[in-house]
Amino acid sequence: MTVCFQWAKEAEGTLILLDAEGKSFSSGVDIGDHKPGKSDEMNVFYQIFKTMFEIEKPIICAVDGYALGGGCELAICSDIVVASDRAKFGQPEIRVGAIATLAVYMLPRLLSWPKAMELLLSGEHISSERAEKIGLINAVLPSVDFAEEVDSYIQKYLKNSPLLLRKVKKALMVSKNKEFEEAIVDVRKIVNEEILTSHDGIEGLNAFLEKRKPVWLGK
Repeated sequence: MTVCFQWAKEAEGTLILLDAEGKSFSSGVDIGDHKPGKSDEMNVFYQIFKTMFEIEKPIICAVDGYALGGGCELAICSDIVVASDRAKFGQPEIRVGAIATLAVYMLPRLLSWPKAMELLLSGEHISSERAEKIGLINAVLPSVDFAEEVDSYIQKYLKNSPLLLRKVKKALMVSKNKEFEEAIVDVRKIVNEEILTSHDGIEGLNAFLEKRKPVWLGK
């Protein structure tokens, strides 16, 4: 595989920042890995996605340059995606006789059915501006001093409780694809058993009532 990304930097213990070194974020796996008999190599790649879903901390993906094929899948399997104004996204697998397995699963859950089909059937690259417009990514940042722009962007998350950030992601994951009543029961269980009994849960309410800034401990 030629997945060139740096997994991963912890942002003050609160979240995970997934970024890359070089001119591209990631161009995905080698084309040869799509051939018959390469299932072991691809299974390792899929395990990365499974791990991303299971990690409690929110994952912010910062894309500068090309995010194609598996690289695009890495981005859309993150929780939040920001990209530079020169970034490009795409699932070109169809052009070499393959299918973007994870993108087939993720894109219809992120975008409208027509937009998901457009990306998967055309194999075209789209700009970061286009990706933001259709809801594929969260924000477009200037490519000049991109790392600093990303650091500035994530401050709005870092000011919140690390524990609450983890529990929000957990609540979203446990309620995903469930019927309303079952989802509400599962989320309320997290609230009652894991938030309201925690330091940060109690501290947040007390700080609000006492009109002061909360002191988060992440537990």
